[in-house]
Amino acid sequence: LHAVELRCGDGHTLPLPDAKDLLPPLREALEIYSEAHHHSEQTDGSFTVSGLPNMRLFRDGFLLAEGEGFEQCREPYAIRQVSDNFGELLFHASRAQVALQEIFVPPPSGSRWPPGSTRTSLLCIKQAIFAYNPGVKQRQAAEIKAKVHFQPGDGE
Repeated sequence: LHAVELRCGDGHTLPLPDAKDLLPPLREALEIYSEAHHHSEQTDGSFTVSGLPNMRLFRDGFLLAEGEGFEQCREPYAIRQVSDNFGELLFHASRAQVALQEIFVPPPSGSRWPPGSTRTSLLCIKQAIFAYNPGVKQRQAAEIKAKVHFQPGDGE
């Protein structure tokens, strides 16, 4: 429960009755997580994915470990924003999400893959047990993230 109090961040402690009510569902959630973690480590692709270094896409389409790319004097592609209009950016994000979904699940099913759901039997990645579609970030969450990340650079 101490971890929950730390995550709340308001400095208040949980009253004892509330803490007692939280313990059973927290224990159950931790048990489910531990079981899923153990299961994921037993699958064929687990070591392969977890053993990979962080990689970036460098010019000319090379996917390399970050240090390796810089050693070869390659520059990563710059992230470019196509518009300053926030609504337009969200529109492009939704189109990019559908394009990404269709890589894993061919059309027309990929474009009708609802957020929050999973798909199995992925043709392009045989080792994957499933893929999860988080969907496009909601407008309010995207605005908060943009404000946190970029407002200090705007001098506001």
